[in-house]
Order: sequence, then C-alpha cells, then structure tokens
Amino acid sequence: MRRRSASAASTAIAVLLCVLFLTNAAAHAAAPASSAPGLAEQAEAWRAALSAQPEFAGWKGARAVIEPLGPGTHSWLVTLDKAGRTAGYMIISARQPNGYSLGEYGAGSYPLYSSALLQKKLKEQNVAAAKMSRLYASPAAAVWRIVSRDREVLYADAWTGEILPLSDGDWAKQLKALSSSDASASENEKKTTLALSSSSAVPPTKTAVAYARTLRSSDPMQRLSWLLSKPIGSPTPGSLSSILKSGRPLDYASELYGGKVLQVWQAAGLHRWTTGQAYASFVNTESAAKRYITLEQALLAGHFYRV
Repeated sequence: MRRRSASAASTAIAVLLCVLFLTNAAAHAAAPASSAPGLAEQAEAWRAALSAQPEFAGWKGARAVIEPLGPGTHSWLVTLDKAGRTAGYMIISARQPNGYSLGEYGAGSYPLYSSALLQKKLKEQNVAAAKMSRLYASPAAAVWRIVSRDREVLYADAWTGEILPLSDGDWAKQLKALSSSDASASENEKKTTLALSSSSAVPPTKTAVAYARTLRSSDPMQRLSWLLSKPIGSPTPGSLSSILKSGRPLDYASELYGGKVLQVWQAAGLHRWTTGQAYASFVNTESAAKRYITLEQALLAGHFYRV
C-alpha cells in the first residue's frame, strides 16, 4: 500500500464533499422503480436478451427485483431472483434526455452487492454492522459503506466483500477523480452508450447479444504480467475486442483511491451487442462470479496487459 500526504485543507474539502454526497440522498437519489417510466420494461428486455445465452440460462423465468442505487447515481441494482435464489444482477442507469443504459451485469449466486457474502466477510473480521449502504460510482468503484455498532466507518468491495483501507475522504476524492474521467470520455464512447439507451416508453426489444465468446481463465496474480510488463499502448474497445475474439485473454489492473487499492482482474470473454457495444467478462481470484463491464468503462479506470 502506498501512503500519500495531504494538506489539512484538501482533506477537509474531501470530507465535506463526501458528507454532502451522503446526506443529500433525498434530493439526489435515483427515483424508485415505480416512478421511473419504462424501467421495469427495460430491465425485462435485457433479462430476456441475456437469458438466451447459455451462461445466463438461469435467468429464464427469473423475477427482477429493482432497488435504487446511490445516493446521487440515478442508477438501479437489478437482482434476478429465481425461486428465492439469486441468479445474477444488472446495473441500469438513467440517461438524458430519456432512456436507460446497461452499465454492467453478471450471473451467479454471489453477484455484485451480495449481502450474504458481505456478512460472511464481516464475521471473519469480527465486525458487527449497524448499518450497510450501497455506493456506486463506476464498475471500478462499487462498495459497501458500513457503520459498525462501535460507530466505526468501514468500506468493503461490492464484488468480493473484502474490507478496503478507505475513509469517507478517500471515497469523496475518488468520486471527484471519476467525474473528471467521465467528462473527458471520447465522443465515440458517448455515442455508443446512447445507442444502448432507448426511449423510456419503448424498450429496445430487438437488442440482443450478437457475438459471445468465453475464454479459459487463470490467476493473474501468479504470472504478474500487470507488474512486470508494460500495458497495451493506445488501446481502443475495438482493438481489445479483436484480441479477445482471437482467443487470448487479457490481464487488467486499476489503481484506485490514491494508490490505496489495487484491483487485478482477468478479461476472459466478450459480449458484443447488436448495438455495437462491447462488454468484457472479468474474473478475479477472490470471487466465483463474473462481471460483464463495457470496455470503455474499463479503459477509464485501468490498463490492459497481454497474457
């Protein structure tokens, strides 16, 4: 873990940003599913499209449970429930002026924001939680904020449940950094994202996965390509898709929260939708579940390495 000094003024500003973010939920939280026009229909359209893939066959006949995700994100966590068991998840975000985009998705019993997995990890750390909140800024920055019975504030990774060495100030700084990255996103990314959006009144019933490939995964922590090699230079979603299509997985690393957290994943598959949007499937050694994330979002947060 790297340590970095910060002035008292910058720390105070970071804490203030986080306080404003956490306390203004009523004004900025995503609207409930019942008041978001077309959200349930859009979730059903994507559920049906993904259930046609063998990996997501468990989504057939599954019920979508929609919960606001935030505060301040204008996004929803969609958990797929089948006979009382979790079959996977989707993250859906509102887009202006209307419609929705599919931020990420995955199959499995312990997907993103598994309260059962988090409780297991907290028990291992002897932490008794008084309050747990989901916070989502991007696929790379998805966490639980936990207030213990001793009033200690903790953060845990939303995918693995692992406790992270973060404070409210660290989270606020990461939000600011991600906002800057989103603002500098390419026009191509914006156009592709909007192509996935639909009118809130007319879900994209013809949207489907046009190409799917699953690759054999292995442990990137064993080969250390992300540490010993240089990242792929000037990557684009198209060039990365071509590598994955050729059957070669990619390692992926992102350094977040001022260097306090290093995420190391492997890209071991590809979905290309009829809209042209490409999602890579990511795996890591700490979770049995996969996450499908757009290559644009992955490029904003980290670097890819050849295996």
